[in-house]
Amino acid sequence: LYTLIEARSHVTPERSSEQLGAIAADARLARVLGCKPGAPVLTRQRRVVDAGSRAIEWCDCSYRADRFTYSIDIRKEQV
Repeated sequence: LYTLIEARSHVTPERSSEQLGAIAADARLARVLGCKPGAPVLTRQRRVVDAGSRAIEWCDCSYRADRFTYSIDIRKEQV
């Protein structure tokens, strides 16, 4: 996604901040996600900015905890 953004708009992502959390679904969120009110829901907020701290992406997402897997692969960058 960011490669496409950079290629088309010449905007370069510089920094990303992401928070993961857990909440109990309220009635509206339960209806949207197809779960029961009070069910555990995972939340994720991400903000990506360019070198001037101008927003490129803002993501505020909610996921059913029973249908979500989070995997991360971190590799040491060669200097």
